Amino acid sequence: MMPRIISENGHSYIVEKVLHGRSYLHCRLRLRDRCPARGVKIYNNPIILTKIHHHSGVLRLNQMRSRFKAALTASVRQTFLPLHVVYDEVAARFADPVVASSPFETVQRLMANSRQRFVPDVVENYVDLINTLNNQNYFRLREYYTNYSIELSDLHDDALIMGDPRLIAEFAFETFYFTTTTSVLPQLGNTRLITNIVAQYHNNVFPVATILWSKMDADVIAEVLNQLSAGYLVAINIRYIFGDLYLRDCLKTAFPNAEVISTYDSFCRMIHQQAINHNVDFQNLDQKNFMIKTIGITLLPEDMMIDAFDDLVNTLSVPVRAALQGFINYLSNSCINGNLLVNFYNSPNAFNNAATLAKRDLQNRVGVNPTA
Repeated sequence: MMPRIISENGHSYIVEKVLHGRSYLHCRLRLRDRCPARGVKIYNNPIILTKIHHHSGVLRLNQMRSRFKAALTASVRQTFLPLHVVYDEVAARFADPVVASSPFETVQRLMANSRQRFVPDVVENYVDLINTLNNQNYFRLREYYTNYSIELSDLHDDALIMGDPRLIAEFAFETFYFTTTTSVLPQLGNTRLITNIVAQYHNNVFPVATILWSKMDADVIAEVLNQLSAGYLVAINIRYIFGDLYLRDCLKTAFPNAEVISTYDSFCRMIHQQAINHNVDFQNLDQKNFMIKTIGITLLPEDMMIDAFDDLVNTLSVPVRAALQGFINYLSNSCINGNLLVNFYNSPNAFNNAATLAKRDLQNRVGVNPTA
């Protein structure tokens, strides 16, 4: 049987019992808000309270606290800013008692879970991604720090540039490093390569831009680097660019005032990738050692490099040479007789790379030698 409810003066009461025309009752919010109010109603006369209400302010506080938590969970799904930053932004819109009732430590897990459950709209390619992030519901997902946001530009579905021109301009960076990898690729369009661009500032390095590639021919590379020069990197400030070999010529064109240096690690990665492309068997020690020694000849004086390569090929056994013929032809045509063979003997700057600088920066910050 449902309890009898009596409403009077903005409050609701549950009737406990009725005896000789007297209705004994208590506040309907006794359990929820721990309100102690009790009283008696004699016939149709006003209720006489034996204990007064203590929940009107609590009820309001509970309502505002619920709104505060709802605002926190909604806001955290609209930005990738740190949770404590989002909390402070939302807290600024609520009264101090409301914020004090739900300190950050008590809602941190709630906010984290809300962000993890967030499922954005499905994007199939670079153009879709830009259109989605231009939507007012997702625009703040560009923001990586208060008042600092990522800008995006695409070359159709061939490439996507992401970076913050404002940050780059503020620091007036003079040295940049371009490093391309296939080890971590997003499931976006037909992304095949990622080029990370970091800038050096004293002994520190900062990631400032990223390029996603689904197509990487000479025309696409040239256009992307021209967009970088025009809209992201301040070309007039740049003195040095350390980059991958296949970007060298286009970098020189896009940044004519900069000294473009092909790095030793990028050369090693290129040779290793070409060895894979030409079916070098790394389980065969003779084939593996040939690739390693090929990389090593770039450390010799320039007048010794070609002879060293010829000697290296001539020392191969007939079966090994036959197995490596495709790789040898590539090295002969593209490197020895082409323009991809780089001499590092007199180029100590070519051994600078972002990984080394990042490790040095971490060591300076934490005071220990970090592992690779």
